[in-house]
This record gives sequence, structure tokens and C-alpha cells, in this order.
Amino acid sequence: RFCHIQQYANQCFKRGCYVEPEHPQPGDKLDRLLIYQIPHYTCEYRFTDYDYAQSKLKATDYRCSYVANMPRDYTPDKCFRDFNYDDRPCVNSMPSLSVSDLIVMERGDKAEALYVDAVGFKDVSRLLPELHDMEVERQEHNLDELER
Repeated sequence: RFCHIQQYANQCFKRGCYVEPEHPQPGDKLDRLLIYQIPHYTCEYRFTDYDYAQSKLKATDYRCSYVANMPRDYTPDKCFRDFNYDDRPCVNSMPSLSVSDLIVMERGDKAEALYVDAVGFKDVSRLLPELHDMEVERQEHNLDELER
């Protein structure tokens, strides 16, 4: 079946797919959206505002629940709206976006991590190195599983 590239991109976003060139060239890094959520009641600051959680925040409390190419001009507010509709991406595999979740937006060589607060977002980019290490470990684990 054939479709326009934008239709394909929208379908990938809905499914939580990250697509990158097989043989990337300089400048081919695509923008990426990652959403991290705390698994089922595993820590005391799940669903709490940033003021309460800030001194307790640890990247290891989170699991990546969504990764996809990020649409151009995507904002945290748009992300919050998109992931709270009934027809949100990955509706059957992840809960809606909520307070204490992390939104990571990678644009080119720049990345920012945002804590979803009761109102608005707080920058928690200090967690990016740990989140990156967790992502690398997850990818290595997935490769090991495929090879078995």
C-alpha cells in the first residue's frame, strides 16, 4: 500500500515508532520525542507536583514508554494535549500523560527534559545523561533478545 510521506510519518507517530536513515549522513539526525513514566506505584512521588518531587527525582525510577520521530514545531503543550486524548498514540500500551511524567525532546544535537508539573513544565535536563544511559542499556537488551 502506498501513502504520502506525511501520512506515513503520522502513522509512525501514532504507533510510537522512531525511523531513521539506514545510512545516515551528516545532518540526518531526526528530531525525537521520548516519554518516560513511573511504573505502577513504584515510587512515592508518582503523580506529585515538582515542588514535592524535585529532591527525590531519579532517572532510574522511570521507564521509557514512548519513542517516536517528533513532528516539526512540536511543543510540550501540544504533547500534553496529544497524549491526553482518547485516540492518543499508543493508547493501549501506555497511560495518558500525567503529572510526574518526563517529556524528552531531542532536536538535532540539543535535548531537553521536562517534568510535567501540576501546571506547566519544569526543566529537569540534569537527568538527561542518566536517561541516555538507560536508553542505551535498553537497546542493548533488545538486541540481545533478538539474537537469542
